[in-house]
Amino acid sequence: MMSDPIQELAEAQRREEARDNERLQRYQEAAQPHRAVHHWAAEIRYILTRLLIVEVVIFAIVALLYYVILQGRDTREFSMGVLIVGALIFSIGPFSLIGTWGNTRSWTYQYARTMEDNTAQHRFDQDRSDVQKSVGLFLPSILIGLITIILAVLVDTLL
Repeated sequence: MMSDPIQELAEAQRREEARDNERLQRYQEAAQPHRAVHHWAAEIRYILTRLLIVEVVIFAIVALLYYVILQGRDTREFSMGVLIVGALIFSIGPFSLIGTWGNTRSWTYQYARTMEDNTAQHRFDQDRSDVQKSVGLFLPSILIGLITIILAVLVDTLL
């Protein structure tokens, strides 16, 4: 059974078109660096939106506690309450990071880890993931606490 030269030619042409389309797609993706910038801009916008929501919730909770429960009347007392809450939030991150290091950095822990069947690279990867989890709480708490402290100072200064 002989193959039809026309079909072979059509198949070769389809393969060449597929290669050309793939090359064109790669070229278009490489020629549009703004996609990566847009992705980072959207990510930063999302993070800032979440920070703003957290700050509004913090202020609402402190205002509710201050005005309803404590029946405060002075903005200086209110700003001091916000400052204390900001300092507490600020301190959560470093304390969580220190706590994780204390658990995994003792000599007995490290010695027991070497007795496992895992490779050194696997142990390193586990330690790195533990530290990354702590840093995941460290940075947001520092930012939120710092912004809350700054807003407390602004409330005290401006009102």
